[in-house]
Amino acid sequence: MTVKKRIVLFLTAAVLLLSSFSLVFVSAVTEGDITAEIEAKDKEMKELEQSIRSLNSELKEAEATQKTLTGEISALQSEIADLNKQIAPLEASISDLEKKSDDLSAQIGDNNGKVSTLEAEIKDCEAAISDAEGIYNENRESLKQLMRATYESGAFDPVTGINILLDSTSLSSYLAKVDAVAQLTDTVKTQMDEYQKAIEDKTEYKNTLESKKDELSAVITVLEGDRAEYDENVKTLEGEKNTLDVKKASLEKSQKSLEKKLAENKTLQEKINKTINDKQKLLKKYQDEIKKLNDELEKLIQGSGGTVSENDFIWPLSKRFVITTYYLDKEYHDVFGIWHYAIDVGGSGINKSPVYASKSGTVKQSAYQAGGAGHYVIIDHGDNQLTVYYHLTSRAVNKGDKVTQGQTIGTVGSTGNSTGPHLHFGIKIDGSWVDPLKYVVNRP
Repeated sequence: MTVKKRIVLFLTAAVLLLSSFSLVFVSAVTEGDITAEIEAKDKEMKELEQSIRSLNSELKEAEATQKTLTGEISALQSEIADLNKQIAPLEASISDLEKKSDDLSAQIGDNNGKVSTLEAEIKDCEAAISDAEGIYNENRESLKQLMRATYESGAFDPVTGINILLDSTSLSSYLAKVDAVAQLTDTVKTQMDEYQKAIEDKTEYKNTLESKKDELSAVITVLEGDRAEYDENVKTLEGEKNTLDVKKASLEKSQKSLEKKLAENKTLQEKINKTINDKQKLLKKYQDEIKKLNDELEKLIQGSGGTVSENDFIWPLSKRFVITTYYLDKEYHDVFGIWHYAIDVGGSGINKSPVYASKSGTVKQSAYQAGGAGHYVIIDHGDNQLTVYYHLTSRAVNKGDKVTQGQTIGTVGSTGNSTGPHLHFGIKIDGSWVDPLKYVVNRP
């Protein structure tokens, strides 16, 4: 059957079956339309897969950045912890020295109070001594005047004393006068002695107070020296602490900056993951749509009642699957620098699927090529026609075997230079590679 007749049958079958089959797209009523839709979906899926690969690459970079940032934050936290360990004893020392300084200040204040009390007492003593000396001097002057008056009156003169005696009416009168003068003199002398003793006592007490004051002043001097030393040590420690605080503040600032970057990077990761998830959902949707289209196409083909001639090339797989690389694919050429003279068929579920001889013939080669075709089969169909099947996981025929169209010759795999399970299928006619899609007559 010619290709033209087969297409006519397909179109007729499509019209007859339109009422019983629900196609994914309303306009898909012919094999060609469905094939074009599948190819369009294939192309979109390739773009999606490339986008997902690119996003996964970005995600890996983001994860690496996340790991680096986490490590840097951990290192900063460790440094901050070490600084805290250094700062804590400094703060304790500063607190202890400040307490000691405060205690010394309290002692100095207490001693200054005592000194002030002593100074007040000394001042009181000096006032008392001054008063006693004044009274003593007054009594001394009074005694001098009394002695002078007594002398002038002749009471104690051996000659003039007789006058007193003669003036006295009796001896007892004379003695009384003499005794009165003597008592007056003794009284004044007694008072002077008392004030003299008071002056001496107060002077001695004053000296004692001044001695205590000097002792306290010496203690205060020592305490002030100790306090000055504590204060100087506090100043030194505070300087060290300030240096550490500045360094700590800088580290904490860096930590906050890194944590901000970490949060931003986490947001980026979440965004990338969401985008990947959305694209994977879309990819799954396309895969499901392609599966439905393939199923509908298979129904169309089966419903057409068409047959395949031994002179035709048939699809070498049980299902359509997905064409991942087309004949003379430009993207492939741009990446690898060579042209792709075949088609690569892959997709979900293809691994270990049976591979059929596209046409009857003789197995020209059945072998394994490491780093290239992997397990592969080449069939000679006569009339200068060859088909090739690369990257098989297993081979079911040997060199020289006769095979019939549709016979299983192996299973799909990912051997040799392959990035995943797929079939590399090529057709060579008259020594030149041709596009298999233009020669296969029953592609699902």
